[in-house]
Amino acid sequence: ARQARLNYAFRIFVRTISFHFSPLVLCLDDLQWADTLSLNTIELLLSDVQNKCSLMIIGCYRSNEVNGTHTLSASLQDLSEMQKQNAELICLTQIELGNLGKEDVNQAIMSMLCVDDDASRTEGLATICYKRT
Repeated sequence: ARQARLNYAFRIFVRTISFHFSPLVLCLDDLQWADTLSLNTIELLLSDVQNKCSLMIIGCYRSNEVNGTHTLSASLQDLSEMQKQNAELICLTQIELGNLGKEDVNQAIMSMLCVDDDASRTEGLATICYKRT
């Protein structure tokens, strides 16, 4: 009963926020570490037919840490089934991103530091960042 009240309160909260800030976009990172209750809450929000405002949830996870028996895999399967049943309610899109190369890291650093002309000025920092991540 306590969980049902919490779910209800959270749905009302998200409806209210999405009414005032539409579209509401939630970015959730490291979903490979999410527990079942948190994943169920995401499913609850996405399947809320009474929320007439736009809600987008961007979920990020490391695919190399999620296998077929992982709880996140089960949640993604459930969301996929929901989408098949009601494509108007849920639009599920999966995009797999590869790793950044050292040159990509250098470009990002150059952009952050407003270095436009000489890539060699940031190569040392880019090498350190690339090795650390």
